[in-house]
Amino acid sequence: MQNLFTCLKYFAFLLCAVLKLAAQEECVLIIQGVRDKPDEDFFNNSSDAMAAAMAAFQPMPNITVLRPKNESSNLKTPPKRNEKNYKDKEDLLKLIEEAICDAKCKNVVISFIGHGMGSTGINNAPANNKAGGMKVGPGNTTTNDYLTAADMAEIIDKCKKSVKLIPSQCFAESMINGIVDELKNKHLVGVAVGSSPWDKKSYGDIGGIYHFLKYFLEDYYLILGDPNVMEQIKKNAAELKKKNEQKNKEIEAENKAIQEKIKICEKEYADLTKKRDALSMQTVDKNKEKENAENAIKLLEIRKTLETALDGEKDKNKQKMLRDTLKKNADALKAVGVTGLPSSGKLDKKLEKLMNEIVKQQAKATAAETTLEKVRVEWAVVNPAWVAKGAMLEDLKASIKAIIPDHTPIMELVIHEAFKSAQEKTKSSMPVEPVVPVVTGKVDLPATPPTHVEVKNQHFYFRKVIDQKTNKCTVVGYRADSNGNPIGPITTKECDISCKNLNFSYQDGNQTHDVKASLNEDTKKYDFFYDNEKVAFYKAEYRKAELILPGQLLAEVHFQTFLIKFQM
Repeated sequence: MQNLFTCLKYFAFLLCAVLKLAAQEECVLIIQGVRDKPDEDFFNNSSDAMAAAMAAFQPMPNITVLRPKNESSNLKTPPKRNEKNYKDKEDLLKLIEEAICDAKCKNVVISFIGHGMGSTGINNAPANNKAGGMKVGPGNTTTNDYLTAADMAEIIDKCKKSVKLIPSQCFAESMINGIVDELKNKHLVGVAVGSSPWDKKSYGDIGGIYHFLKYFLEDYYLILGDPNVMEQIKKNAAELKKKNEQKNKEIEAENKAIQEKIKICEKEYADLTKKRDALSMQTVDKNKEKENAENAIKLLEIRKTLETALDGEKDKNKQKMLRDTLKKNADALKAVGVTGLPSSGKLDKKLEKLMNEIVKQQAKATAAETTLEKVRVEWAVVNPAWVAKGAMLEDLKASIKAIIPDHTPIMELVIHEAFKSAQEKTKSSMPVEPVVPVVTGKVDLPATPPTHVEVKNQHFYFRKVIDQKTNKCTVVGYRADSNGNPIGPITTKECDISCKNLNFSYQDGNQTHDVKASLNEDTKKYDFFYDNEKVAFYKAEYRKAELILPGQLLAEVHFQTFLIKFQM
């Protein structure tokens, strides 16, 4: 019985896992470009950070990371993702199509991390504001060395997916603008454009783009972890869904009216096509009839000459030659419909019949030409009408609007808010151009920067917020490298309302590590523990914890303006 219970429990767990996997509709594709210099580790680190950021969303999306050959991740196993290396551009295009066209993905977040394409290489401006790309090959001069906007648009069109585009490269604006401009299925596209102030210049310090990505990832983690911000975003998502449903009803009504017009137009087009085909066939028949008559007249004139020559010829050999020629002439006349001409008898009777046949063929040619004139007049009316009706039908079909996809608006809105916040922090000309969705409610992120502490050579950035629903303290933040670039989220395990104690964990490879902090009443300083092992600190200041009203951001009074370092 115990074994049966265990098997059933395992089966239920497996079924839930399968159903959860089958339900995944949001997918993330991270495309990493090639380095221009061997020490550009930022590409790998940024790709890893983006994968970890998207994995922080629940339910976790399907994540695919495409890297150049010989490049690898530093994330070890988690988060769950599909890592692939491409050999060249041709191989990369196949892998991109495979990822975007995946039947499990209703919509796809596409992130580009690498060097942008200029007109003649990465150090030059693009030929225009829609001629961007990302370096994926060994050279710098041809489109074979770059993944271009046109390449991406073609695949997105083919797969017919809703997409969100996140660039982290020079001249990103040109690439994104190019993709949007090239896309034929524009109604399927949700685009969040994060670009650089140097897109309209030939070259510039690309550090701004790196900062933009850093701020984006930072805010992505902080938004996802803050229950109050997420509550507003969920409210926005519900309003957006309601708005989309209403819009879809309007689209369906418009499409229904257009379909009725299409039915009428198709019938009219079919009638015109039938008339046009009949006129075309009549033209062919009458042209052939006229051509045969004209050829018959020529052959009959030749026959007159041959019959006259044969009648006066005495030489038997020449007579034989003339008879052979007359036989060929008779065969040619049969081919154009003239038969029953006399092959023997008096010359005057032969010539009389030949003259009568010539008159008959001339009448046929004249009648055919008369009919052709009438057909040409009718064709001049029917054919333009047929062309116009065909164009009208194409326009009507093209005016059918696609229903707004039943996408996951939560992720779209989180991405939008992270872009908006990152734009404000960089204070640059980096635009945010969300085509979809339209944000229906305002979400203000706290202006207070996150606390930065270093525990046993691990950097953490976090805020402490009060969940206005539960009135409990929550730790919201992420782990970062020594340069402050986000690596992955931290997860709250425990945090009391007085903030005298807090406990969070993070994932590193296959291991989960715990970080605890508790206020020491004797020293008025925090004691820190790393995996239950106490960590000493130095040069640390302490200020009394002060709480603002529940439901608002908890004051960051302990670690607000300085870095506390910890060592064994």
